[in-house]
Formats: sequence, C-alpha cells, structure tokens
Amino acid sequence: MRSSAYLLFSLMFCAGISAAQQSPDTPPPAQASPDSAVPTPDPSGVYPAGPGIESPYLTSPAMAALPPDADTSRPRIVRFTAVIAADGSVGQLTVLQPQGDAFEPAATTAVQQSKFAPGTLNGNPVPVLVCVRVPFIHVQPAIPRLQNCPDPNAPHPSGGFRMPPGITPPRPTYQPAAEYSELARKKKIQGVVLLSTLVNEQGEPTDIRVEKSLGYGLDESAIHSVSQYRFQPATGRDGQPVAVRIAIEVSYRLY
Repeated sequence: MRSSAYLLFSLMFCAGISAAQQSPDTPPPAQASPDSAVPTPDPSGVYPAGPGIESPYLTSPAMAALPPDADTSRPRIVRFTAVIAADGSVGQLTVLQPQGDAFEPAATTAVQQSKFAPGTLNGNPVPVLVCVRVPFIHVQPAIPRLQNCPDPNAPHPSGGFRMPPGITPPRPTYQPAAEYSELARKKKIQGVVLLSTLVNEQGEPTDIRVEKSLGYGLDESAIHSVSQYRFQPATGRDGQPVAVRIAIEVSYRLY
C-alpha cells in the first residue's frame, strides 16, 4: 500500500492534445470542425493544439534510462511542454513538473529521442505546442506520453494558481510519502487529495489548504506529509527567491 505526491505547477497553458498510438485512455487526435475558428499561431509561428489542428502524435517513444540508484519506490511524473516542429523534431522543451535530478534528465532525454508525427493545418505540417508526461512507475516502463493540457480559459482545479511572468517555479528537494490512515485502508479508499500551499522564500510550505478532499483521515495525512516538504524556492527575474502558491496532488493507491 503506497501513496505518492505529484507537484503540479499551474503553468500548463496549451490546449488539448492527444495521440492515436498511445494507451486506450488517451483521447484521439483533435479533428477540425467546419464551424471552427481559423487557428492562429503565436508570434513565433507555433500553433496551440485544438480545433482546426490535427494534433501531433508519438510514433516511436524512447524509454527513459534511470540511474541504478534512483528511488522508484513511489510513482513520479515529470511533465513538460514542447513544440513539435513541422519536421517532427522536438524543440522548446520546458519542464512543468520536475521530480529531482535522478528523474528529470532521464525524462528529458527520452522526450528528445522520441519520434513524433507533426501536427497539421489543412493537411500541411505546422509547429504545435504540446504537453508531455513521463511517468516513472515501478510496474511499467517510463516512456513519454502526450496528454491533454488544461484549457487556458478554464479555472484550474486548485483555484487558478499560475506562475507570474518571469517566475521560475520552486523545485522539490525533499518529498516524504504520505501514509494511509487505518480507516481508509480498511475501507480500501483510493484517490487523490489536492492541496495548495504557499512556498515561501526559504522553500518551506506554509498556509496549506485542502482543495479536493478524500476524507477518512487521508486529508490530514496528506497535510502532514506536505508540511514536511522542502523546496528550492521560486525565483524572480532578478534571481532572488520569491513566495508563490502551488498545487500538490497526493495520490493514494493500494497495491
């Protein structure tokens, strides 16, 4: 019986993405609708995935190679945004959800070495912004997967926390696992507790709030665990530490 915590930075701003070659729970590629508005690229010529754009998809994912001493006792997910260029190459790779030095380089290399079919507009290849996750779970290989990105116009489940422009997000340095409560274990409760916390300039979590509850003592356990987290604090444009609010998922699973 294990639990895990995933750090979610509300920076993810690209529209929905999908891949036909991925697992059955991944939605199919977006199809253009005759009534859809004409897609508009950003100033650098990159399109968001969505109506009018045939989404990129993975054709040959690369497996992430972890160091032998990496701790895989609990699930960890590294999330990125990336631009899939018109030739299918990967560019502008940005980490949204880091998981430490052992996992981030392996995940980055796997995404860079994976092969993609480019997105298209009216049948022509175009650069498209996508979201990618690399899940490190001990029961399956760690390979990149395209995923749906939050709608930029929809509220984030944690209340819409977004990194201000120019802010480098905090990075976790210590993440003790949350424990199952006796009642939740007896009733075989599984799911996610969503918390938010203000990470101060010293990298300490403060003002921890429950945004989505599971009950059965799991909320209290999640709060206790997150209260012990430590971070490399967020920094502003001048490189100085700043306090920011982030969302954290504490996932409870019975194995």
